[in-house]
Amino acid sequence: MELQKTSQIILLQLVRLLESLSDNQYRKSLDVVSDVSIGVQVQHIIKLYTNLLEGMSKGEINYAGRLSDCVAEIDRSKGIERLRTIIHQLDKWPQHAGIKINSDIGCLENHQVSTASTYGRELLFCLENSIHHMILIKTGVYIKWPDVALPMNFGMISESYFN
Repeated sequence: MELQKTSQIILLQLVRLLESLSDNQYRKSLDVVSDVSIGVQVQHIIKLYTNLLEGMSKGEINYAGRLSDCVAEIDRSKGIERLRTIIHQLDKWPQHAGIKINSDIGCLENHQVSTASTYGRELLFCLENSIHHMILIKTGVYIKWPDVALPMNFGMISESYFN
C-alpha cells in the first residue's frame, strides 16, 4: 500500500475520533500523557504534515522551523478541518519526488545541516510521528474516558483495509 493512502487512513481514524469527542475533552490536559491535551497532540501532527506539504511546494523543508497552528490546538473543529485538508493534499506528489531537508540541529551554533530526501521518506517520517502521537491519544482516552468508542486498530492499519 502506498504511503499516501496509509497516511490518509491513519489521519481519517484520528478525524473520526475527534468527531466523537467534546470540545472540553479535546482541550483538557491529560496527566497520564505528560499533562498535554489531545489538541496539543493533534496540533503536532498537523504541523509535521503542513511543513511537509508546504516544503514540497517550496522545494525544501526545515522541521525545526515548524509552522505553528495554535488554533487547532484548542479548537477541535479547526483541528478536524486542517486534518481533512491534509488528507486531500497527500496525493499531490509521487513518493520519489526529491526534496531538500534543512535542519538547525548541527552541533555548532547557527549551523544548518542539509540533506537530500524524497517525499516518500518524509511522508513516512510524518506517518511514524503521527502513530506515536495517536498512541498517546489512545492511552489518554482509554484512561480518562473509557466510554469513548475507540477501535482496537486506532493508529494502525488493519487487514480489512487491504481487502
